[in-house]
Amino acid sequence: MGVRKENLFLRRHCLKLCTVLLPLLAIASVIISPSDSYASGTNSGTSVNIIQDPIQWVFNNDSGLPSTYSPVVDTTTTTLVPVNQAALENGGEVTVGVQQLPSSLNPYTAKGANSVASMVESAIWPGVFAIGPMNQMVLQQSFVQSAEVVGINPQRVEYQIVPNAKWSSGQPITAYDFTAMWHFFQSDTQYLPPGDLPTGYSDIQSIVSLNKGSEALVTFTHPYANWDGLFSTIIPPWLILKTELPKLSNPSDFVDLPSGGPFVVKSYIPGKSLLLAQNPNYFGTKSNLEYIKFLLIDNSAQLISDLADGKVDIAASVPNARLSSFLNADPFVTSTQVSTSHLWQIVFNVDVPPLANVQLRDAIASIVDRPQLFWDTQGIVAPDPTISNNQLFLNGYPQSIGNSAGFQQSNLINAMQYLAAAKYHQNKAGKYVSKSGALLKLTLLVPQKAKLANAMAKIISVELDQAGITVFTKYEKMAAMLTASLPEGKFQFALAPYNLSEFPAANAAMYVDPDYSVSTINLNKQTAKSTQTKRPSNRVRPVSKNLNHSSSKTSYGLSNLAKYSQSDPYSLAEDAATSNVSGFNSSAVSSLLQQASQQLNTPISIADYNQADALIWQKMPTLPLFQLPAVLIVRAGVENVTYGTGMSNFGWDMGNWGIQLNPPIPILH
Repeated sequence: MGVRKENLFLRRHCLKLCTVLLPLLAIASVIISPSDSYASGTNSGTSVNIIQDPIQWVFNNDSGLPSTYSPVVDTTTTTLVPVNQAALENGGEVTVGVQQLPSSLNPYTAKGANSVASMVESAIWPGVFAIGPMNQMVLQQSFVQSAEVVGINPQRVEYQIVPNAKWSSGQPITAYDFTAMWHFFQSDTQYLPPGDLPTGYSDIQSIVSLNKGSEALVTFTHPYANWDGLFSTIIPPWLILKTELPKLSNPSDFVDLPSGGPFVVKSYIPGKSLLLAQNPNYFGTKSNLEYIKFLLIDNSAQLISDLADGKVDIAASVPNARLSSFLNADPFVTSTQVSTSHLWQIVFNVDVPPLANVQLRDAIASIVDRPQLFWDTQGIVAPDPTISNNQLFLNGYPQSIGNSAGFQQSNLINAMQYLAAAKYHQNKAGKYVSKSGALLKLTLLVPQKAKLANAMAKIISVELDQAGITVFTKYEKMAAMLTASLPEGKFQFALAPYNLSEFPAANAAMYVDPDYSVSTINLNKQTAKSTQTKRPSNRVRPVSKNLNHSSSKTSYGLSNLAKYSQSDPYSLAEDAATSNVSGFNSSAVSSLLQQASQQLNTPISIADYNQADALIWQKMPTLPLFQLPAVLIVRAGVENVTYGTGMSNFGWDMGNWGIQLNPPIPILH
């Protein structure tokens, strides 16, 4: 399919015409409109894939690969996730059990980036796309009628805001709100974590208001593949002023915040609960529920008690034996295992001997039995492991390919070959030593007081010890590990948590060379084959607070990624590594990641990411273990609760939630 060609004037006003004329106008516009030339540079191909229709993807549950290929389509309006057709009550209240209450409702700060805060934010702040199940991008048609690419060179995206869109305070929501958010992202005092696609906001050249503000036309300096991940949350422009911004992080001000979503914050009791109520001035379809309460639950035992007593209707928790027993015995709750975006990895320090040797890293990866590690780790009771075989994609991403090859499970024969290639041999005691007879000793860094990590560390140490590699375990507070030891390279190898984004461009921050510059994309083929270059030993770099990077006008794409240092607040907020801490630097990988981030043809972009992933596996800077599983628990009679892929988890579509008329068990709220 070729590039979509449209006459912008006709398309902007065609909604005013009789629907019978629409097909004729569409055909006429294709015939009479001049075509856009395809973007030059690293982008290649003749067709532009705007987005894949999620309904056309059929997944093989064993491999995570699509068994049916979806053709390229030219629309960004995806089919909404089907909702239950059962008759629902008009109103009602459900209670969600959570482990923490939000301390900020600004998703672009560290405190407002956690999953519970994201759930509340998705209910009060409007956005263009939400990320539903199976990584599908769902257009929020209650806020925007359409969001589509209308030009390729330069890339232009047009957003049509629904008529009468307004904040609960009465102010209209217009193209100006898009411009205000863009300026907010570019301000000297604000910067975004990798998961919020800072590269895309930096690549915006202009935003033009059309049709009296009901349409926003965004023009990019360079093509940006993940444009549909931008403007996922829009905050009232008067609240992002420096004088007003603190209100978003002051719980005492939450009740007075205006809303552009189906709910408003009705009450907030610190340490106890947060109550959402229907937004009486909402311009979209009224929510089914009148109230949604977020109730703080201290532990799994309390969650089980509250579920049994009917105090909690919805919750998500890491599965464990006691919870599983309760769920199997209670006929009035349903449970579904899902994969969260929380990934545990072994990260290697590729800058420091002996793990600077890739054969040694491959040997360790061959010894660690990843599926068995999942099964044997105490505290997880789940029927299916979520082993990660691609380092840039969440499990199940359409067209993603697992490049883990020989590292699917433990292979001691391969490990012995890798160790021999690394110039190690076994002594009489069965321990590996160097040519000089020095014992191969490694130190595994593990976050302190993290039960899951501690359990995994013990198993990994035993596996390596039995294979002949001596391992010492060093425990360190998570904060010190994330802000000092990892970014400063003061470790050999570590067991570290990561939060994967639905967008591979955001995950690229873990592997792109921190010294990578835009000039890298101009490498000739011979240079691009070079995969490793010498890197300075001091990794600490100043945090960049200016997303626009005006000091380098040619910088774009992944070159705009903020540099992180020990002062990075996002790693603390997420309890996860958020940047490249392994020291891995590959010009070939960085070039592919840059190229993929600018490729508007989705299959080609994903192919570039898959190729980059294959190169990453060859160099083994990290060994992905598994995405942390969760069990989504829903009381019988509560309908339309689904687990999304994004940070908002099961709260991404709360406006669709409802209580069935005459439910099998009374809802007590």
